[in-house]
Amino acid sequence: MKETLIISVLCVVTLQYLFLVSADRLSLPHNETFGMPLSSPPPHEPSPPPPYPRCGMGGGDGKCKSNECCSIWSWCGTTESFCAPQNCQSQCPHTPSPPPPSPPPPSPSPPPPSPPPPSPSPPPPTPSPPPPAPSPPPPSPPPPSPSPPPPSPPPPSPSPPPPTPSPPPPSPSPPPPTPSPPPPAPSPPPPYPRCGMGGGGGKCKSNECCSIWSWCGTTESYCAPQNCQSQCPHTPSPSPPPTPPPPYPRCGMGGGGGKCKSNECCSIWSWCGTTESYCAPQNCQSQCPHTPSPSPPPTPPPPYPRCGMGGGGGKCKSNECCSIWSWCGTTESYCAPQNCQSQCKKNIISSVMNPMNVTYGIESF
Repeated sequence: MKETLIISVLCVVTLQYLFLVSADRLSLPHNETFGMPLSSPPPHEPSPPPPYPRCGMGGGDGKCKSNECCSIWSWCGTTESFCAPQNCQSQCPHTPSPPPPSPPPPSPSPPPPSPPPPSPSPPPPTPSPPPPAPSPPPPSPPPPSPSPPPPSPPPPSPSPPPPTPSPPPPSPSPPPPTPSPPPPAPSPPPPYPRCGMGGGGGKCKSNECCSIWSWCGTTESYCAPQNCQSQCPHTPSPSPPPTPPPPYPRCGMGGGGGKCKSNECCSIWSWCGTTESYCAPQNCQSQCPHTPSPSPPPTPPPPYPRCGMGGGGGKCKSNECCSIWSWCGTTESYCAPQNCQSQCKKNIISSVMNPMNVTYGIESF
């Protein structure tokens, strides 16, 4: 009878020990020791410092380093809190736990010797041992307690918001492009305004001359007696002759295209007359005498012949335009719509200067 009781007590103790040993790892304390309080429960993950990157589902599917584990709270680390089977989400070690935890298994071995001491004590309280046997199972429920901790991850979530404010700064950069739209349309060079009869009666600056082609300038092409229409220098020049009496009819471009008498010349001021002020080459617009005047003025270089109404109805070469001043040329001063009289071109050639740096009626800078 005594032996039966001892055997039954030993069986109960053995079963209890086997139950504890075979229990799930979640039922064991973090340090894998029996009967000792847990220093830090594994369920509550310590919020890692910033250096711990996010990973997995809660960290934008990020990846940890090769030697790190991604915990169920989406943080990277190398301790059991990250790599233990119950705490690891991805990149977990092949073994159930990292090398450091492996030594603890030997620690449980000491408990086996502890059961022997109780074995001698059971004989006296033989009746009491049987009832305590069923009581050990209740402690097993605590293992489920670790499952609730998963809600703790929310605390780390506040950390992502800080990056969101960074995008706004780039927004101010777009405004700079707005100033580019206001480029003024290129118009005739401002320094050379129109003037006189061909320029709507405009006036030049005080130090400029209005040429017979109605452009303002300061060079001889504008101020020479034979080239100046108004605002000429004080030196005497064949400026417009005194207004002839009414019998002198108007003619040419400034006179509605009228014609003078057969023995008269139409001057560049569109008046008919017979004197040098009307018939000299530099003053005659049309119906000019065939015989050259005694003092031929400096005319443009040969490449620029006269044409059109002011040039005796002459024609320019096939690639040239006849300007409103009756000169032939290929630049914008001759071919532009506002400057061309006949033989105009659709495509205007860029301004080209003659050897004297003078384009008839326009001086380049």
